[in-house]
Amino acid sequence: MNDLKTLTDAIRAGSEVAFEAFFRAEFSNVAFFVNRYIHDRCQAEDIAQEAFLALWKHRDNLDTERNLRNYVLTIARNRALNWLRDVIARQGGTLEAHEALIHSRILQDPEVDQRIDALETEQMLARVFNSLPEKVREMFRLNREEGMTYTEIAAKHGVSTKVVEYNIVLALKAFRKALPDPDF
Repeated sequence: MNDLKTLTDAIRAGSEVAFEAFFRAEFSNVAFFVNRYIHDRCQAEDIAQEAFLALWKHRDNLDTERNLRNYVLTIARNRALNWLRDVIARQGGTLEAHEALIHSRILQDPEVDQRIDALETEQMLARVFNSLPEKVREMFRLNREEGMTYTEIAAKHGVSTKVVEYNIVLALKAFRKALPDPDF
């Protein structure tokens, strides 16, 4: 998550290299996302390109606290909806019929909701992770991302395995507390 913030900062500063890296990493996801709305792969790719172009044009306004992926997906979704409006208008449909079509497509596509939920959850977990004390974050990262055992982490930090276990439990409790109740 910290890498995404660094990437956002670099893009905001005008780094074409950072923008190209983000574009290459996310373009196919954005095009797929748009295609779920409009069901036209070629047009979805055009809209995805337009979304990235809009991101680049407005890079000075990027909020470094906002998830860059969510931002470009929002731009793409809005452009896809505008494209659908234009198609319906050209076909002689009414705005009301168009709105009903858009809402029915969105409501019938659980993948869109799941993807948005996943992105929002990712953002929330990143905020929780960043709010943890540095030592807790480091021990949790070593265990979960690097795959180190409690014993290895304890040796690296010169503490007991109980201290490592305590810090990992603190992190897990913070994540559980922040996650919504699945039964709700």
